Amino acid sequence: WAFCDGQLLPISTNSALFSILGTTYGGDGRTTFALPDMRGRVSVHPGTGSGLTRRTLGQMFGSEDVALNHIVGGTATAEAQSVPQPGILDAIIRLFTNGGDDTCLTTTECPAPPPPPLNSPPSPPPLPANVLSVDVSDLTIEHESSSNVQPSLAVNHIIALQGIFPSRS
Repeated sequence: WAFCDGQLLPISTNSALFSILGTTYGGDGRTTFALPDMRGRVSVHPGTGSGLTRRTLGQMFGSEDVALNHIVGGTATAEAQSVPQPGILDAIIRLFTNGGDDTCLTTTECPAPPPPPLNSPPSPPPLPANVLSVDVSDLTIEHESSSNVQPSLAVNHIIALQGIFPSRS
């Protein structure tokens, strides 16, 4: 028996196990192959199910921590000029980050909004560019991570190094 900890084994002394695992979990395939590395991981079945993402044998995925970005610091102020037109004034200010480095403040930098649903009321005409100004100079983006771990129990995964070779039928 051996722990499933990603260790490399020689093919010469473990040929039966190598014929089952191959280099799915690592190794050079000439002199060594690797056991699965289950340290800090849960196992999932390869393939796909209804509404699930396809997973291949040996694929490692997921993350213990997820990066969260939020705006901290000063306040955003907006100034709007009066519009001599009756109706609804819709103004959307989109402020988000792209990769945690860039800030999107203008419609030329931001992706276009999704189209309105069918049978929705017509949109008001666009406002002149100088109708709305936003000052966000005091705002900063704060990056932190959040744990993304499900309730778990740490156990050892083991694999047989010797035994009866599985039948080919």
